[in-house]
Amino acid sequence: LNLRSNVTSKFDEIGLEVGVNVTASLENYREPSAGMFAIWRAINQNTIPLYRAYNLDGTLAGGQDGPNPLAVTSKDAGYNITRDKFVNAQLQAKWQVPNIKGLKLGVMANYRDGDGYGKLWAVNVPLYLQNGSLAIQLPPALNVSSYYNKRLYLESSASYANKFGKHGIDATVVYNQITS
Repeated sequence: LNLRSNVTSKFDEIGLEVGVNVTASLENYREPSAGMFAIWRAINQNTIPLYRAYNLDGTLAGGQDGPNPLAVTSKDAGYNITRDKFVNAQLQAKWQVPNIKGLKLGVMANYRDGDGYGKLWAVNVPLYLQNGSLAIQLPPALNVSSYYNKRLYLESSASYANKFGKHGIDATVVYNQITS
């Protein structure tokens, strides 16, 4: 879910432009515990194409150079759930100073508030060697993480651009500050 709104107003008689931008996002993901890149790698790079997926007895085959793609993508292999959300608000103003050709002043404030959550449950699906013995497996793992952040970014600027006959000047000064 993404929301976005931008509003800009111009006050030509005084040379002022004011804008407000607001964005918000809520992202929920659920994927196999190995992650999409590891699955792609297991299918395309780490598994010999002619290596068997199953043993003759119907169990998943282990003992190959890379992970068995069927085991990595199995629902029994766990999951990776992530949720990220944020709200971002920005206020900006640009002013063309009257009676001083080429002088512009600007200010901008940006506030961001966000948090996220992740839960990774990784289980190795049993793989069997051709002789029927269980291949060596890592124990299951559970990782839970979360974060919260607030950030305020402030910026002020002054610029001057003007031509004097064949010559000109163009200069900008910017000050910014970030607090988290």
